[in-house]
Amino acid sequence: MTASPTSAMLQKVLAGLAAVEARQEETTKAVASAQADAREARDTAREITVILREQNALERVAEVRAEARKLVADLRADVEHAMTLVRTEQKTQNSRLDAIELLKTKGQGVLLGGKWTLDLLKIVAGAGGGALLLKMLEAM
Repeated sequence: MTASPTSAMLQKVLAGLAAVEARQEETTKAVASAQADAREARDTAREITVILREQNALERVAEVRAEARKLVADLRADVEHAMTLVRTEQKTQNSRLDAIELLKTKGQGVLLGGKWTLDLLKIVAGAGGGALLLKMLEAM
């Protein structure tokens, strides 16, 4: 009787672990995407610099530098914001994983306790303690 609820609990724990792993994979993809965006922003800034040098537009360099600095600052803020969200999600996933692992440990403890109880009942019954066994069951 105790194996069925414990098995159900372990199934829930395993399902929860699978969900956490899926979320962790999504988080990893989001981090990779943020890194790719940062690389693309850096490459874009380099391309802008090359174009300005080729055009030899010295009178516009100050304006472009200010725009580039703002663009870089905005991109940096966007990346920092994205990374903050990723870190927050990762912390949430880690806490969920810890909770699921705790449930798994508790489920294993319940299963072990049930096994010990069954082993004790087998010993009592095997020793001819049928009447004692009935009294124990009535007491529960």
